[in-house]
Amino acid sequence: MPSRLKVLLISSSATFAAVKNKKEVKTKLSKQDFDFLYDDKKGGLYFNENGADKGFGDGGIIAILKGAPDLTINNLDLT
Repeated sequence: MPSRLKVLLISSSATFAAVKNKKEVKTKLSKQDFDFLYDDKKGGLYFNENGADKGFGDGGIIAILKGAPDLTINNLDLT
């Protein structure tokens, strides 16, 4: 069990963007104000805790979706 447990409070107005690979997630989208970022190539789903500030803040990769399925904001239920 992890020594630190972080609880994420997610509003229903959360934003999402998908790009073709991890490099674009880290170099382009991590500097923009998206809450969730998705790597279409590898299936990595990232949480961008600090908005438009550089990096992910306390966020980062939160899941790797097996088979890298197509993912859109319509696939996410944030309620």
